[in-house]
Amino acid sequence: MASWKKVNITFPTRKLGDHIEPVKATLEEINDPEYSTVYGVSNIEGITITGKESSKNISNYIVLEDDCFAFNPYRINVGSIGINDKKLKGCVSPAYVVFKTKKTLDAKFLYHYLKSDIGIHLINWYGNRGGVRDALRYDDLCKIDIPDKDIGEQQKILERLDYTSDIIKNLSDDFNNQTSYLKQLRQSILQEAIEGKLTAEWRASTTLSLRKSGKEIKGNPDYDAAALLDVIKKEKAKLIAEGKLKKEKPLPEIEDSDKPFDLPEGWVWCRLGDVGLFGRGKSKHRPRNDAILFKDGSIPFIQTGEVAQSKYTNGIIFKADRFYNKTGLLQSKLWSKGTLCITIAANIAETGFLGIDACFPDSVVGFTSITGDALSWIIKHYLKTIQSDIIRFAPATAQKNINLDIIWSLAFPLPPLAEQKAIVERVDNLLALVDVLEKQVNERKVLAEELMQSVLREAFG
Repeated sequence: MASWKKVNITFPTRKLGDHIEPVKATLEEINDPEYSTVYGVSNIEGITITGKESSKNISNYIVLEDDCFAFNPYRINVGSIGINDKKLKGCVSPAYVVFKTKKTLDAKFLYHYLKSDIGIHLINWYGNRGGVRDALRYDDLCKIDIPDKDIGEQQKILERLDYTSDIIKNLSDDFNNQTSYLKQLRQSILQEAIEGKLTAEWRASTTLSLRKSGKEIKGNPDYDAAALLDVIKKEKAKLIAEGKLKKEKPLPEIEDSDKPFDLPEGWVWCRLGDVGLFGRGKSKHRPRNDAILFKDGSIPFIQTGEVAQSKYTNGIIFKADRFYNKTGLLQSKLWSKGTLCITIAANIAETGFLGIDACFPDSVVGFTSITGDALSWIIKHYLKTIQSDIIRFAPATAQKNINLDIIWSLAFPLPPLAEQKAIVERVDNLLALVDVLEKQVNERKVLAEELMQSVLREAFG
């Protein structure tokens, strides 16, 4: 539970309780079906339809009056308070606190104040009652200090705030559009990489250079994916013969219907299971949430959550929340650093590279490339572009999952070895630029919010 100290207020104040009154009228009392729509409150949208299932009997739900406020006593500490300034007709759960302002207090003025840094701080101060959970009841709300300004002063301040809010909103809309564009740009980069369009100039230049020098292209795995695929198959056959790999069942041939786009010269369609070594994680006993962390001889245990979270660490899984002791390792399998992890349950088709040697459960698939790290990176990018298609294979159950055969059987556009390296280099460079642009947009969003809070502090002071 957060520890709050009362904010140092430098302006004259009065207590909010003298200028508000509770709203308690219920649906049963007003007997008007027009108010039967159930609303909730979020810290972003304010009063909104949440989509969550409400009680079957809503007769005791509280009716929303015009310009009334509503909040969940356990959620207002993060700014989840709304004002019905759009004349919505509906109701909220009786667990909510609903109130309205008297004539001495402008409702919109109060809303700005409660959403400001000062307001949020006071909400947390008066809501921190020393219990298991912080909660702001109506009696606590009444104790909040508000600026000692008459209705005329409030409305003058509100005009300035509305003007600033319009500017901030326009900036926010612009930033959101930029964020959406950058997301589309990121997807476009990956799609063009997978289709060979991103390296079209590299391929043309390399092919011309090879032909001028008289070097062979066909049959050379560096420039002929069919030859590369043959190398991979021979290496897998060798591992099977040496007993290092189980014999794999044959995968179906690629049909024209399996090919979503045309490939450039030198590339080839195949099944994903053809291009490397796939294996499902194994664990008979998973570490408990309260398991002791073994300091000596401990084995990191990766779960689907860590794989999904690796998107925030450049695709690398650096740590695990749970560990095996050496005995536990006998019931699992240790995977090497650099293994590409692919989730097939819960967060389906999320990917990440092991930054440590680790083991993982059967809800994660490991991939190891025979021909180098570039192919693993391309597979990671490829799975990202078709993730929504893969998820459709999962049955409509509470715990979504797919089997390894789905991953094995995916049609995959295999580039030649040299072009794989060129693809990874270009994608990494372009995505790094997108990262820089996204960082700049996010920083501007923060500055815009700080500007609004600065204006609020100045206005209320």
